[in-house]
Amino acid sequence: VNDLSIGEINQVIAETKQSDKEKIGTSADSSSAILVFLITALVTAALPIYLFTSPMFNLDLAQNATYFGVATVVAAACLTVSYSTAAKSEQLRLSKAREGSTVVEASAWALFYINALYLSLFMLFAFYLIPKIDGVPAFVTYTVSTAVPAVVLAAFQSGIF
Repeated sequence: VNDLSIGEINQVIAETKQSDKEKIGTSADSSSAILVFLITALVTAALPIYLFTSPMFNLDLAQNATYFGVATVVAAACLTVSYSTAAKSEQLRLSKAREGSTVVEASAWALFYINALYLSLFMLFAFYLIPKIDGVPAFVTYTVSTAVPAVVLAAFQSGIF
């Protein structure tokens, strides 16, 4: 370092910044990040099953397994897309604001943000909007309140809406 000129030091710094930006651009799409997002999405989307099989809604797990499975898989797929898109967006925002890797922070923020929105929308649908419609069976309430918020979030995160 002592033998380097100011120009050489600036060149090393510029190369390091470029290398960090290249890493940042692909990290939200890495297979490990997608795997974390997918596992988290499956757990988050499956949580309402516990609520709907409780005495509050009293749905039988075996009889409604098809509804539970389809709605959970659709919601998990949409949540995974939402996590990935939100993480890339947040990673880009953070990389402009500071130097260094922002992968962990962006991924954590995406998980927190999307889960908070998803669970809030789920509660809104399951306990406020759908119960206002008379005669809606509990399995329809489950399917709509689980899948629709995830689809809406994926659409918003992808720029469809």
